[in-house]
Amino acid sequence: MAELRARGIAADTDYGGRSKKGQLTQAARLRARTTVIVDQDGVRIVRPGGDEQTTFDELVARLAQ
Repeated sequence: MAELRARGIAADTDYGGRSKKGQLTQAARLRARTTVIVDQDGVRIVRPGGDEQTTFDELVARLAQ
């Protein structure tokens, strides 16, 4: 998140300790334009049309557009 914020991209995380499903529900409530999951498998963009694996560099480039 620090890297995204340093590049001027607004980013937030879950501080409440919710489950992954709960975090996705909260992101939907907040009307997040993009939801990103970062875990041991890499970076995944979650969208209604389906998930998409990507790299961190590609993510930053997309969000900076």
